[in-house]
Amino acid sequence: MNKFSIIINTHNQNQYVYEAIKSCLNQSYKNFEIIIICTSKDKINLNKFSITEKKKIKYYHFKSKYIQPELNQLN
Repeated sequence: MNKFSIIINTHNQNQYVYEAIKSCLNQSYKNFEIIIICTSKDKINLNKFSITEKKKIKYYHFKSKYIQPELNQLN
């Protein structure tokens, strides 16, 4: 079974990230990982998800280097 990665790149969109993660977790194909890259001031709280769900999620938080959020996300 092939494994694939879902990448969610976000900046100050925490309210939508939870919905995106839930949507990914509800897929019928289960051999995947979710990679979240966040450049927001606030970190995303993954405690809303079960231990099993958290095993599929890799979370990376980076401080902003640039004024434009788009450049931070590309970085």
